[in-house]
Amino acid sequence: MPSVAIHLKHLSEYIRIARKRRRMTMAEVAERLNLGYQTIVRIENGDPGVSISSYMSTLWLFDLVNQFTQSIHPDQDEAGKSLECSRLPERVGRKRVTGENHDF
Repeated sequence: MPSVAIHLKHLSEYIRIARKRRRMTMAEVAERLNLGYQTIVRIENGDPGVSISSYMSTLWLFDLVNQFTQSIHPDQDEAGKSLECSRLPERVGRKRVTGENHDF
């Protein structure tokens, strides 16, 4: 199973646990989100064909959307920050003025 599919499966399991902890049925979740019952079944099965907005709506219903978005915040992206730092110039000089003086 590819890595993305594994993580999607974990997300779907976490959504199922959140629903059960709130003692909600899949039909109740579908009704509250204005989604089809089968969409909720597909979400809880980790179907990659379900739109991200449906997954996010489900997280919103369970008051978990902020935790999810915080987990992918750019400040949490250690690999990205490392790459960004490696591309910073070693020296930064003054910009050279060419031709006209644009100082008012």
